[in-house]
Amino acid sequence: MAPTAGQDRSSVPDWTRPMLAKPDGGQLRSGSQWAYEYKLDGYRAAMRIAQDGTTVLTSRNGIDFTDEFASLADPYLVPVVPAFTFGQLAADRLTPQNLLDRVAAAGLEGHIAKLRTSTYVPGQRPDSWSKHPLIQTPGGHRSWVAARAGRLHRQAGRPAARCP
Repeated sequence: MAPTAGQDRSSVPDWTRPMLAKPDGGQLRSGSQWAYEYKLDGYRAAMRIAQDGTTVLTSRNGIDFTDEFASLADPYLVPVVPAFTFGQLAADRLTPQNLLDRVAAAGLEGHIAKLRTSTYVPGQRPDSWSKHPLIQTPGGHRSWVAARAGRLHRQAGRPAARCP
């Protein structure tokens, strides 16, 4: 249950800075040691739940979202985002690139690859979590790295590099 304005939140666990994914530099991670999940566009928030059921939603930057998104403060109503292991991708004959193509076709932001043996390191961007965001373009999607390279060339007054 979300606390109402002025309600005591002292029983809610302390906020912990989230672990973040590091940009993959355009190199998709692959192999059985990686698991994959969708990178969704929007706010990232942590739900902190007290023993009495009081919940607080906090952004990755420590901003309290509870009042703004009160309808999401019920832990039993939060949707679960699917994740995939490399084995599941192989069973569907998907490569990380094919998964990225599906992510693009679905209009999602990109995907995250997480090393299956990684440990959670609050507040860090370790190499064990990498993100591969996509940029929406008039001709479809392209990787953030390719889009950035084109923008840097235009800023330098040179024609944009051919981007995949």
